[in-house]
This record gives sequence, C-alpha cells and structure tokens, in this order.
Amino acid sequence: MADVQYEQKSIEEIEQMILKVRMYDLKLEKELCYTLTEKAKLENDSYALAFSYTFLGDYYLAMRNNDSCILYLNRAKTLGETMNYQDLLVRIYNYLGMFYCSINDEFSAMDDYLKSLTMAEEQQNIAFMAAAYNNIADCFEGKKDFEKALHYYKKSYAVLKGSDKNGYSKAVALTNLCHCCHRSHRIDDLHNYLKAFDEIDQQYYTPGMQFMRLYSEAVGALSDHQLDIFYQKSDALFEMEKEMEDLLLVYQLFINICMDFLVLKNKDYAARCLEILLEVNEDEDVKALREIHKLMIKYCKIFDLHDELIEAYERFYYITMAIEDMEQATYSAGLYTKIELHRAKEKQNDLKKENEQLEYMMNIDDLTSTANRRSFNHMLKNERVQKAKSLAFAMLDIDYFKEYNDRYGHQMGDQALIEFGKTLIRYAQEDILPFRYGGDEFVVIFINVSEDTVLDFLNHVKTDFRGKQIAHHASPIEDILSVSYGHAYQATPQKDVEALLKEADYQLYKVKKARKKAS
Repeated sequence: MADVQYEQKSIEEIEQMILKVRMYDLKLEKELCYTLTEKAKLENDSYALAFSYTFLGDYYLAMRNNDSCILYLNRAKTLGETMNYQDLLVRIYNYLGMFYCSINDEFSAMDDYLKSLTMAEEQQNIAFMAAAYNNIADCFEGKKDFEKALHYYKKSYAVLKGSDKNGYSKAVALTNLCHCCHRSHRIDDLHNYLKAFDEIDQQYYTPGMQFMRLYSEAVGALSDHQLDIFYQKSDALFEMEKEMEDLLLVYQLFINICMDFLVLKNKDYAARCLEILLEVNEDEDVKALREIHKLMIKYCKIFDLHDELIEAYERFYYITMAIEDMEQATYSAGLYTKIELHRAKEKQNDLKKENEQLEYMMNIDDLTSTANRRSFNHMLKNERVQKAKSLAFAMLDIDYFKEYNDRYGHQMGDQALIEFGKTLIRYAQEDILPFRYGGDEFVVIFINVSEDTVLDFLNHVKTDFRGKQIAHHASPIEDILSVSYGHAYQATPQKDVEALLKEADYQLYKVKKARKKAS
C-alpha cells in the first residue's frame, strides 16, 4: 500500500529513491513502488506505472514470492513492449530471466537473458551487459558446467572492471568467480578475485555486498585449508544472515556453503545451514525444497541417521511428485498474461484500440483488484453519476488497521486488504461500484438504488468480512478484523456530489469516534 510520507514527492523523485534503496532496503522499495503505482495512475503516467511494476517484480523476486513476481513482471513487460520503453525492457527481461532460472526453467531464462544482452549492447548499458553475462553463467553453473560458467562470469567482470560505478554488480561477479574457482580448484585465480574486492569503494558497500564478500573470503580460506579462518568467517555469515532482507541471496549462498560443511562432515554447521534454508523458503517453492532435501538426504547419509533418512526420502518423493502440479500453478500467471496479451492484440487489430490494455491497468488497484482512486475520480464526472435520480456514497475502512499492521506486519496487512477487496467485489453490481480510496479506506458509489439497498449492501459486507475470522489481537474492540462505514444518501435531482461524499466521510468519522469512546 502507498506510504503517506512519500505521497508529496514527485514521480521522478520516487523513481530515483527506488533505484537508490533497492539493494539495501527491500521494505522501503516495496512501499515506494506502491506509492509510485498510485501516483502514476492518478497522473496517467504509463512510464512510471511500468517502472513501479518492474521494481515490484524485483522486490518479489528477492522475497521468493513467485506468483507476485511473475504477475508484476508480466505487467511491466506488457507496458514496456506496448510503449517501447527500451530502458525498462532491458531490466525487465533480465528480471524475467532470473525468475525463470529460480524455478529451473533454464531455456526460458536463457531466452530472456539474451534479449536483455542484445538490448544492453545496443544501448551500451554496461551494468546490464554484465548482468546478462553473469546470469547466463548462472545457468551453466546450475548444470555443474564450471568451465562455461567461468567463461561468462569472466566476461561479466571484464565489462565492469573499467567502470568506477556498479559496485554491487562487481561484487556479484567476483562472488560468482570465487565460488566457481573454489568448486573447480583454481586456487590462484580465486585469490586474485578476492583481492579485486579491494578495488570496490568501501563507502558504497551495502549489506548484500558485505555478505557476498564474507562468503567469498570463507570459501577462499577453505580452498587454502585454513579451517580456523573458514569457521570464523562462517560464524560471521550466520550472524549477518539474521539481518539480511534479500532472501534469494541468502538461499543462493547457503545452499553452496552447506555442501562444504557436509564435505567437512561438520554436523552442527550443516544443520544450521539446513535450518536457515528452510526458513528463507517459507513460501515452500518446491524447486528450492527439492534442492534442500537433496542436501538433507546427504546429511542423513553422512551422519548415519537412519530414521531421519527414511523420512527425508519420503519428503523428497512427495516433493518430486508435486513439482509438475506446482509448475503449472507457477506458470499459470504467465500463461494467463500471454492469453490476455493475445486477446488485447486481437482487439487492437479489430477495434483499433491500442490503449485498451493500458487503460485497464490504469484503473485497477493492483493489490485488491477493485477499481482505484483514478477510476473513482473519473466516475464522479460520469453521466451516470451526474444524471442519477438518486445517489449515495459509503466510506468504509478496516478497524484499527494501523495496529494490525504493527502487530502482524505489512504482508499480513496487504492480505487483509485483499480479503476486504474480495468481499466488496462479491457484492458489487452494475449500479453498486466499489473503489479503493487509499490505504485501508474504500468508497462505494450507489446509483439509482434505494437507501434500504445501500444499507443491505453495507451490512452484508460487514458481516461477510467479519465472518472470515481474521485474528486481530491488537484491536481494543474484538479479537478479529472488522470494518466500519458511514454513508450519505440523496434522492433529489439536484445533487452536490462533493458535499455528499464529504457527508459520507463525516458519518464514518462519527462512527469511529463513538467506537473509540466505547472502547
């Protein structure tokens, strides 16, 4: 949801802030993206909307939320390709490649990486040329082809080496080179790449860069058989992991170092790695779970844990059997988007409405799927409202929503808003139109219906949402989420729409004030 403290900033300022914070403050990246999404729609700025979708995809990629990631990246791709936003497309294709690689679809990943590389070369965009080479190398490393992986990692670093900027990209390239050299026993090369970390300006180090360097130093010490230093660096990694927001990076590095602990037959350290890997895979991505359970099976074999081994094999079997079904679910958002794109193109060809898809995106709230504030503003000027024989507004919000967010976190808060949006949509009709007004506040327009119909709708919504029994132990009125509403109704032909809306808002204010006194 949009953050009020950033709403006064310009679109350009928010875009620059997103670029600045995305490497070290994922929570802020998400808040800024949602703020940008709402501003872009209100100001009819399709570039800013594509920008916000791109970085929401980036955020959800780091958080290992596959469904949300592919949803936003496909929306960004739709806008980027329709409006020919070349500077965004080079980034979008790169993120799409990373998404497909994370679910082990290397062919789709390679296709997007090559698109990104071609565009980066045309634009002479060093950062994304390097990113494409790096990610192509990742595909080969995933298949244990370290020779080809090293070839492309070297190309990635060579592109970056002469630049004073792109410190994070350099750290990524060097970490991958160190890891590959460690796995292929190229000790001298590994030391050279470790020294190259010193060429990155220390004042620009992000937590992620520090985390990567620490990992590289650990595997460097292990390659030199300096086990005391290796365990010292590993302990520091375990400690730093607790503060890391980039769960994808944590997963990638710990899946590697866990194997080292197994080779060393260090039961405690391997167990800690496995525990962390399961924690960062909270969304239970089956592809990641399969890799983790491969390590668990090795762990049980090495340490002769017979009962646990049987259990690990059973879990591995069920995970393997579930992968095909889970892949279908993972790809469904992407497939659906392709179908919608095909339909949109048909409509463009038949009806010459090239902006139909864009207009739809501009008018829908991305989180709740209700119509948004921009759509509401347009509706107020619509003939249906202006010439209605009767008109009503209702303002609704979730009780003690700030306390809910503070207690359960913003992700649970977003889910609560989604559930409330579903409730409103369920009871919406042709003449009963719900909109997300902002934050946890929603507005409903009632056109040519009786006041009894208005009250029936509001009571149904309130009862239905309360019936979901969403726990809210920080609420002073009851232990579940609930909603309050206020409405204003006018049946006379002459209507002051703004005054009627203000009256509905005032009625909600009175309800909330009375509620606070009662609690």
